[in-house]
Amino acid sequence: MGGYTPPFLSTPDDLPMSEIGYTWIARHTGVSPVQPFAVVSQINGRRATTQDGDLRTEVYPERYRPQNLLIDHLVFALRYEGIHLEFLARLFAKVSVREQLEHWINAEPSGTYARRLGFLCEWLTGQPLAITQAIQGNYIDLLDPTLYVTGAAVKVSRWKVRDNLPGTPDYCPLIRRVDRIIATEQYDIRERLDCLQADFGLDLLLRNDDALPAWKYPDLTAHSVYLAQVIDSTLTHEMRAEAQFLQSNEKARTSIKAFLEAPDNELDRIIHAVRENGNVLSGKLRKKYPLLDQRPELAERLVAAVRTAFEAIE
Repeated sequence: MGGYTPPFLSTPDDLPMSEIGYTWIARHTGVSPVQPFAVVSQINGRRATTQDGDLRTEVYPERYRPQNLLIDHLVFALRYEGIHLEFLARLFAKVSVREQLEHWINAEPSGTYARRLGFLCEWLTGQPLAITQAIQGNYIDLLDPTLYVTGAAVKVSRWKVRDNLPGTPDYCPLIRRVDRIIATEQYDIRERLDCLQADFGLDLLLRNDDALPAWKYPDLTAHSVYLAQVIDSTLTHEMRAEAQFLQSNEKARTSIKAFLEAPDNELDRIIHAVRENGNVLSGKLRKKYPLLDQRPELAERLVAAVRTAFEAIE
């Protein structure tokens, strides 16, 4: 482009930034997850918690703010926001991140968060870290079993960690113990059966010796067919639609970067806002990014880039 440098889309109103933990890391590294963060943490006055379905926003007073260092925010994220395997896999793929991790672990080889992050980095990337110091300390669980559904624990002597992830590096779904999961785990089938018996009597439930064998030896073919259909629908429709969205979003990012410089996660917010507002820049977006009012031609190109990128799936 003949040495042309796109203008940077600054956000002076955001400084000092309120985001901490995973969102701070995403902003500063340009690494964006597909799946949302289960917990978003911010610095903004008094301690507060808000819940939106299974997603949570935590607000902390200023004393909780980590230093503006990647490692400090990683530790905060693991301590207060949990483990986001998808995001960490993307993050640890960056050589510069692994180098910072190595330096920190060699300085604090026995720290519990250093050991967890070191194990996760090697587990997710398949690449060993250059650790020169001996790892010491008692074995610690990788996942907190009170917060996650865990697998059988396997001791990993290199990191003095009990790997209780419910899967392998090739496939490892995580299930957070949110209220609805806890309620499901505590569901008392025997109690429900006893209630049925109390309401209708055992004789009715088991009448001409026909019901008992049916209860003991159910034919689950229909259930299996249904599950197979759900899997097929997920692969052929939902995942395809998600892949088309990601493809369009990446196309929009690339087009915008040709004339406007901004981190990927910032661009994603803008793209989302433009689409939500019917491919028109909202007043809120213009207020947050004054450059778009100062340079109307950039605003027009931005909207056009979003519209063109998504026209195939809308």
